[in-house]
Amino acid sequence: MRLGIWLALSLALAALSTGLDAAHAQDEQEEDADQAAANAAELSEEERTEQARTLFGEGLELADAGDWDRAVHRFRRALELRAAAPIRYNLATSLARMGRLVEALEECAAIIEDPEADDAVKEAARALQVELDPRLGRLTISVRGDATGTHVTLDGRPWETLGAPAAADPGIRVARLMREMEELDIEEVDVPEGGTAQVQLEVPVPLAVVAETTPDPDPIEEPIVEPGSDDGLIIGLIVGAGVLAVGAAILIAVLVSDQSGPQPSMGDFMPGVLEFD
Repeated sequence: MRLGIWLALSLALAALSTGLDAAHAQDEQEEDADQAAANAAELSEEERTEQARTLFGEGLELADAGDWDRAVHRFRRALELRAAAPIRYNLATSLARMGRLVEALEECAAIIEDPEADDAVKEAARALQVELDPRLGRLTISVRGDATGTHVTLDGRPWETLGAPAAADPGIRVARLMREMEELDIEEVDVPEGGTAQVQLEVPVPLAVVAETTPDPDPIEEPIVEPGSDDGLIIGLIVGAGVLAVGAAILIAVLVSDQSGPQPSMGDFMPGVLEFD
């Protein structure tokens, strides 16, 4: 029994160690790719081409494994070193697999406009355009309030078109209204594939403005009695007379009700009368 437990623990630790080593290796590869791109300005043309080829090969392997996010990272780094149409096309297909259709179509457009791109790559880019275009959503983002100095982002990317529909990736999207680094409003919106959606962001009103625009409650008006005048005495006499009148009316009502009520019955309690002949 103990042998089985130790064996299971050993296998678990080995798997954990392997996973950590793989993650560490991936991090190192990411750092190496970033460092290569950072040093691109210092490289010769041959060295840039060689590094771009290496990064492109890594991107293809990652794409074959379905690791689209890291494949995109490799293809982007390779493009920074060598703006070749085949690299851009593979970047577009990887972005499309991740659901980032807007970015994928931007890369397709860049290929089609590239005078140095081969006809075969351009044709592949056009075919990808035809496939992705119908899947795009159309999103309208509007801003309510004073939008001076603000900007809008969608999923962290700048959004320039306000008050009119523009292409957006389908799915749950996050729209933010920013003023410099301050987040003023945030809204989630579900963009249907091939459909339309709308979302409104609102600029909060400053508290000082709210306080200035809030009306004061109407004052309660009370009669003002000037010192030394007889108005107060007259009002007091009138009120007192009214109270006395009400009291007298109540007393009269009680007395009248007592007199009109039923009289007590004498019954057999009257003293008997004896008559003698």
